[in-house]
Amino acid sequence: MSSASLEPLSASPFPQESSVSGEGLQLSDQKLRVVDTRIAALERELEELKAQRSVIDGQREKHTQPSTPGPKMAAINPEQGWDDNTPSDVTVLDYRDGQEVKQCVAWTAKMVNPQLVDNQSWSFHRICENDDFIAAGQLVIPPNGLKPRKATKDNTYIFFVIEGAVNLKVHKSSLILAPGSMFMVPRGNTYSIENISQRNARLLFTQARKTMEDADECIIAQQNVRKGPQKPSGSVQLGTNRGHGRSPLVPDSAGDLLPLATRV
Repeated sequence: MSSASLEPLSASPFPQESSVSGEGLQLSDQKLRVVDTRIAALERELEELKAQRSVIDGQREKHTQPSTPGPKMAAINPEQGWDDNTPSDVTVLDYRDGQEVKQCVAWTAKMVNPQLVDNQSWSFHRICENDDFIAAGQLVIPPNGLKPRKATKDNTYIFFVIEGAVNLKVHKSSLILAPGSMFMVPRGNTYSIENISQRNARLLFTQARKTMEDADECIIAQQNVRKGPQKPSGSVQLGTNRGHGRSPLVPDSAGDLLPLATRV
């Protein structure tokens, strides 16, 4: 066989079809590069949008959260209901005579029921009191509401902000207080509390006053400690005279604690 009769081998038995396929692949590659470029641009744009979202969220959080640091209040109380069967009245010792008496010492959340004060927008519930020297309860002020300026007289008040934010004005000072904060109003001053938040401001309050019989009671109590507890003398009604020269407590129109003898 002559070498001149041999034809070179072709890469494809169909040269024309191979050329067409090559052009198609080249066109597909170009389209893929365009698509990849577009995807990369969209990914960069997405990252920029995420960064903008993060900045906006940070600004919103800064404006919606109180500037005063404090413990965060849980939105949900997982322990709610644990005290459904907790009794209110238990046996305790009377400070003056050392005898056992039944007295209400526990108040669950379901027992708290603030009532509106006459001609006012705020409400309160004096939950507990012990004779005429100490009492405690909860105060609720609606959004933009105000507990008007009031004289403490011979009472000292301590408040704990449960929720909401308030503007306390005591004497010549004005203080912003957020959830978790506490404040005191010493006796002999005037004060007011304004709710500056967009939800109810709920506060725990305790008020105490020095009594004229403290020295005498201390002597009697020390003597009774040596005697030890006696038999129960029966149920005791909170805030009532138990035969020891005390006046029963009654709230005035502004919700302040006053002995009955001083009520006008």
